[in-house]
Amino acid sequence: MKKQILTQSDATTSSSVLATVLTNVLAAGALLLALLPGAANAAPHDSARQWQLQRLFHPTPAQLTRERQGSVFIYDGLSARDIDRALKQAFDRVDAMMFVNVIREKQDQGDSGDDGGTIATSDDDDC
Repeated sequence: MKKQILTQSDATTSSSVLATVLTNVLAAGALLLALLPGAANAAPHDSARQWQLQRLFHPTPAQLTRERQGSVFIYDGLSARDIDRALKQAFDRVDAMMFVNVIREKQDQGDSGDDGGTIATSDDDDC
């Protein structure tokens, strides 16, 4: 059985490496925490919607190739208006599209029967 003897310099080097790693992890965590509040206020739904619309109406050649190979992309939370547009402009790719949580807009008729504005609702199929 072979024993390993650590010298004072080995212990100092190990401590130094551990301290460096710990410092980097703490710095990364602090940076993440600093960025989260700003990211939360950046309307993540809008950026996700924009990304999906970009993919839906302007797919890359690689995305088109995957669709031709049978891949289906699930679009989540797009408006019924966006989907109608997609069905008109990209009908040839409809077999590679699936839409869930569709946002439908309906007119709100107030108690007095006047037009109270538009309400967005979402279809939920519980699957």
